[in-house]
Amino acid sequence: MAQRNQRLAQFLVYSGALPFIACVCLSVIGWDIFDARWYGISYGAIILSFLAGIHWGVYLFTSPSCPQNLFITSNIAALLGWLSLLVYPHWAAFLLLILCFSWLLLLDHKLFKLDILPDWFYRLRVHATIIVIASLVSLGLVNWPAV
Repeated sequence: MAQRNQRLAQFLVYSGALPFIACVCLSVIGWDIFDARWYGISYGAIILSFLAGIHWGVYLFTSPSCPQNLFITSNIAALLGWLSLLVYPHWAAFLLLILCFSWLLLLDHKLFKLDILPDWFYRLRVHATIIVIASLVSLGLVNWPAV
């Protein structure tokens, strides 16, 4: 991939992490106009589906090289993201998304080791996943209502 497109992808991925960071910041300062946790979970489910779509595309073009059927795993990830919306406001919604993002990163690690994903993209995925997981942990812990 051309260097220009790699930089664009990096810009878009890091920009895509900003809503997670914004939700954490708004939650920390106690801005009660909207439920920052709900928006964080909702956005997490959307991004999880987006990552599942990337896996779908990878499998379309590299299925003989893939260690497992990414059509199936991507659909499972997308459905688990949807499930996180259904179990919210329970803490399990955050745990479910954290596990899904970790699982997709583990799959990306396998794809990277098999030279299916390029180094720059894998590093980008690691950085973005760290931001997302840290945000979800923060949202799950900050000002959690007593139940």
